[in-house]
Amino acid sequence: MDKKERIKELKIKIAKLNKEIDEELYAMEGPPEEEEIQPEPPRGLIEVLSSELYELERELLDLEYSEEEVIRRNEINQLIHQDGYIIRDSESVEDYLSRKEQAKEISKLISSKKTLSPLTLGIYGKWGEGKSSFLRLIEGELKIINTKIKNDKSAENQYSKTHFVRFNASEYNDQDKIWFSMLNQLFSEYEK
Repeated sequence: MDKKERIKELKIKIAKLNKEIDEELYAMEGPPEEEEIQPEPPRGLIEVLSSELYELERELLDLEYSEEEVIRRNEINQLIHQDGYIIRDSESVEDYLSRKEQAKEISKLISSKKTLSPLTLGIYGKWGEGKSSFLRLIEGELKIINTKIKNDKSAENQYSKTHFVRFNASEYNDQDKIWFSMLNQLFSEYEK
């Protein structure tokens, strides 16, 4: 079995295990709306499923990381060295750092009608640690929520439509130009 097939198989198994864990927790605790306190049964099955889930996620992460490493290595090997040339820092469309769940939760927080504004979020990290890729994941999750709002009235009651505007402040060295350019970008998005 090649890497791509194994990655696909692992993703299916992980989704299945997550569903089993959710069903087991639901069976133990009941729906989240229930107020009545129930005795907590032993969590043996959940621990077994969680352990199996962890091992599968670990294997998936290793496979995806090695796949990304091969891509980057090939990219570097194909470069013809020129003075002043910098290796590009490109966003990944794959979730190589297993951050999709965090992106989903942040997207829900951003879109939720219960979230009080103003809301400020910061994503910090060194060069190449996946900040832009993580933002791309959040953007994708916000688009999913926007689609749900369009198609489902209950989602419309829970979430607000969100617009994602990309702006690179590092392109400017003057604070006045940064503000002008950012407002220009926001206005441009608003016009759409």
